[in-house]
Amino acid sequence: MKKKILIISLPIFLLVGVLLIINQQNIFIQKEDPNFFDTTCATPCLLGITPGITTEDEANSIIKENSRFENCQEFDNTDIGGVRWIECDEIVIVPTDNEISQIGFFSPGLKLKEVIEKYGDPDKMRISFLTQFPFSIGVQLFYHKIHTQVRLISRNGIHYDISPNTSIESVTFFSQEIYDQLIKENWIYWNGYGRYEPSSP
Repeated sequence: MKKKILIISLPIFLLVGVLLIINQQNIFIQKEDPNFFDTTCATPCLLGITPGITTEDEANSIIKENSRFENCQEFDNTDIGGVRWIECDEIVIVPTDNEISQIGFFSPGLKLKEVIEKYGDPDKMRISFLTQFPFSIGVQLFYHKIHTQVRLISRNGIHYDISPNTSIESVTFFSQEIYDQLIKENWIYWNGYGRYEPSSP
């Protein structure tokens, strides 16, 4: 059984930041992720919830009625400048001002080639050092039309080799407003599979 703690920070007028800390044992890797291949509605909608459109009340009703939302818990980081969120196993939902601003899911079994087969090549990407000594690199891919961020699994080193079999950590759909904030700066263009290096440590 796996345990995870998700701490989400969403400062107003600043970039969206999400810090994920996962402790897990005996991870079960699915051959086909039911969230990624969900056909309930078109991306950026997931299981009937669309960021920027679905209200918090509507989302709560969907969560109660849909058995895919399991073991749901509510968290609140507003007292330290963060946000409220709902975590249902691998799915995370963030409400802002009575509207769902983002919904995403963790998917360690998903591969980048599956993402590109479904969404196409990303419009932009961001690569940066997450930690130093040892160096750890994080990569995020962005899809403008569907307001989506795809986060690759982090790796140690000073460069990041991206291949079709690179594992995905999470996929997140945003409202238009939050997505526009997210991609304002520190991005580069996708240049296909290959080696990428952060600009500086």
